[in-house]
Amino acid sequence: MPAIPWRLEGTETQIVEHSRAILICGDRPRETRRIFLTSSVLPQCRRRKRLPAVSIQELIPWAGVRGCPAPRHLGLPTWLPNWSFPIMKILLLGKNGQLGWELQRSLAILGEVVACDFDSPGDLRADFSEPESLAPLARRVRPDVIVNAAAHTAVDKAESEPELAERINAVGPGVLAREAAALGAAMVHYSTDYVYDGGGTEPRAETAAPGPLSVYGRTKLDGDELVRASGCRHVILRTSWVYAARGSNFIRTMLRLAAERQELKVIDDQFGSPTGADLLADVTAIVLRQLLADPAVAGTYHCVAAGQTTWHGFAQFVIDWARAHSLPVAVAADCVLPVPTSAYPTPARRPHNSRLDTSKLRQTFNLVLPPWQQGVGRMLTEITGG
Repeated sequence: MPAIPWRLEGTETQIVEHSRAILICGDRPRETRRIFLTSSVLPQCRRRKRLPAVSIQELIPWAGVRGCPAPRHLGLPTWLPNWSFPIMKILLLGKNGQLGWELQRSLAILGEVVACDFDSPGDLRADFSEPESLAPLARRVRPDVIVNAAAHTAVDKAESEPELAERINAVGPGVLAREAAALGAAMVHYSTDYVYDGGGTEPRAETAAPGPLSVYGRTKLDGDELVRASGCRHVILRTSWVYAARGSNFIRTMLRLAAERQELKVIDDQFGSPTGADLLADVTAIVLRQLLADPAVAGTYHCVAAGQTTWHGFAQFVIDWARAHSLPVAVAADCVLPVPTSAYPTPARRPHNSRLDTSKLRQTFNLVLPPWQQGVGRMLTEITGG
């Protein structure tokens, strides 16, 4: 097979014809990329002696777009009319969680996703209770991007096991961020409304001063700061009230209780935006692609569905939907009663105001975030077949 020299990121590499594709082979496994070409183009490749120096970062905006014309400003030969290549290798941590499950779907269009969790076999095991074990994992995979969806999210339990929460929520992300910096990889990490004290009535901007009320909030804030301090190119997406069709959550609990009880009491003095894991995963894919194309967008962003409600309003919406779709509902419409947070004492304090201002995210990435009712209704349809 003919080989053609190609200078890529300062490394001398080769292009080797293989079937209907051209392989760009570098000196590291993660530098192997594939450009899909039509068979009619390959004979022309044999006659070429050298291709221009092109940075992987310049190619990323076109990654995974089959049939996309070669961008002329890169100086690529005009005989590359149709190309598509999985440019990214993504290491996803926390694949079994609600968000991790959705990320496996949304990130697949960007490249190869190596999805890991604490129960993954062999070398892919990601045990955040032993944070230093995450460094060898990152080095073995050598990803272009690390996406960390793992977290200790048992808010009340964290109060009795703060050391474990710190290892999972702070030390682990810090280790991954340092490895990302060493590998030249980007990182996406997720934060929470619990880093704030919950005061006031207005949505919080990213610049608002933190003031966590719980071990969970404090350890998540520590993790955010370690990611920033690492120097890696990163995006932190701060969200709240996450739900998904997979696993247990507030929506499933309300459907079950509404079918079993004559009366429900639900907290009505905590405000936030129910946010689907599917929405958060889709936004992640968009943000990640732009981060790799334009490092200037790195930073922290708030990401929640549009609108706001209370847990009582959330429950009322779910129960009204169930009743309208002829699902079993024992509780009467006027027996879903609002109560204050004090009616349900918990080990961890909850923020009363979890409203997050998403202006920065929407403006930077040109996004429209749908109202929370739309996402909840879609999930109810999915899990009930309604």
